[in-house]
Amino acid sequence: MVNKVTYFPSLHLPYSLHQKVGQVAHLTQAAPYLVAVTGLMMASFSVQYLIDVEREGGGTSSVGLSAVILAESGARKTTVASHFLGPVREFEKKALVRSAQAQIDFESELSVWDAKRKGILAEIRERTRAGEGSEDFESILLDLDRKKPEPPIQVQAIYQDFSPEGLLQGIAGRWPSAAIISDEASELLRGRSFSDLALLNKLWDGEHSIRNRVDEYVPLRWPTRLTTLLMVQPGEFSRFMTKRGDSARDIGSLARMLICSPPSTQGGRFVNPQGTVSLEALEYEARVHQLLDLTFERISTGKTHRDVMRMSYPARLRWVDFYNEIEERLGPGRDLQNLGAFGSKIAENALRIAAVLQYFDNGALEISDALMQAGVEIARYFLFQHGWLFAAPSAHINISDAQILFNRLCLWSTRTGKQGWSRSQILRNLPYALRSGGRGVAALQALIGMGWLFEAFEVPPAQSRRPLIWLNPQVFAQSMAVQPWQQMVPGLPQGGLATVVM
Repeated sequence: MVNKVTYFPSLHLPYSLHQKVGQVAHLTQAAPYLVAVTGLMMASFSVQYLIDVEREGGGTSSVGLSAVILAESGARKTTVASHFLGPVREFEKKALVRSAQAQIDFESELSVWDAKRKGILAEIRERTRAGEGSEDFESILLDLDRKKPEPPIQVQAIYQDFSPEGLLQGIAGRWPSAAIISDEASELLRGRSFSDLALLNKLWDGEHSIRNRVDEYVPLRWPTRLTTLLMVQPGEFSRFMTKRGDSARDIGSLARMLICSPPSTQGGRFVNPQGTVSLEALEYEARVHQLLDLTFERISTGKTHRDVMRMSYPARLRWVDFYNEIEERLGPGRDLQNLGAFGSKIAENALRIAAVLQYFDNGALEISDALMQAGVEIARYFLFQHGWLFAAPSAHINISDAQILFNRLCLWSTRTGKQGWSRSQILRNLPYALRSGGRGVAALQALIGMGWLFEAFEVPPAQSRRPLIWLNPQVFAQSMAVQPWQQMVPGLPQGGLATVVM
């Protein structure tokens, strides 16, 4: 498995999350996209028990996301994870202190309840032996059983090493909002942890009872939610797919996984003699604490309902356009035909990502157009990554085609001063080499998927409700610094573009 698309559109992340991603990337010098995906997954975990999202056409869905980051040893996965897990670990410690006295009270109440129950059962036995009726005591017993003390909340939010049975017991009875986070997931994938993929699907869906491996139904104390982030070496993931890939595809787990292979920064992680200045990311830390405290308050008071996120009208138009575009590209002979299962789910994932980012940003229950654009562009990144990692070679897009088109757009921009065009304008004026075989359309989608181009409405809005396609100003500026476009002729860039890192 080789990474081909390097750009995660982190510019679209909400401010506090973007600042945290920048801070961690700066301090660790890890791949920025590895850092950004980790941040996105922690945002998913922080909000997953507070909201669901309304689907197009009715019904609601969990917003919990599942991601796999393929990265070799030495990519600083553990260091990155520890930066984002800090607020969660603090929350778990604070919850442990809260539950200590509650546990003492529970054990006392349970002892009293158990003594009462034994006394009632003894009286029922005595009356039965004497041939007397015991209906009144049976009624008292039923009433007492309904009042059995429930154990206090015992927060275990993060699972890094677990068995399916242990995960089920923890999330069903102790704390219903969990995240499977592993910065070295090789052992998890090789062992029993991921041997029951159906269980993970059910915990993500939040069903009210789950059949375990001995054919018993385990009642859930509350609805459950699950976020998953696995960082693993590519070879280990290949072995997992060889062993359990068919099962993952059959039950839909693979179709919901957002899988990427960020480029390594090894060879460029130099130490600054002046030292490293830490960037502030206090807003992110405060927001995570706020969301987890709100989750604790709701669960501890029995308020396990979730607010429902809905799309604003402009956001819905953008999502519908994205859905219809993907549906068309999944057809026979089109570039996504070999990604049927994942492609059919990518619009739903875009919706979940947008809902996560919106609620994490400001708690609003209506998804804005700007954050729907963020969801769509991030989904495009994962779609392109999935294609490079799993599609048949015939479905791969020639990356040089994307470079040729980007070259042409940069040349237009330097000559006209414009940086945005309609999709039809671009496709009508393709370089000659891209005018056949769908190469131009594929190259355009590749550039959007990589984040070198993005879609947005004009300001002020034009009469047409359709967005324009714009050059990413940062990528364009870096490209200009590498090679002045006005001195070039249309064709393949002469260096630098394929390694642009944001």
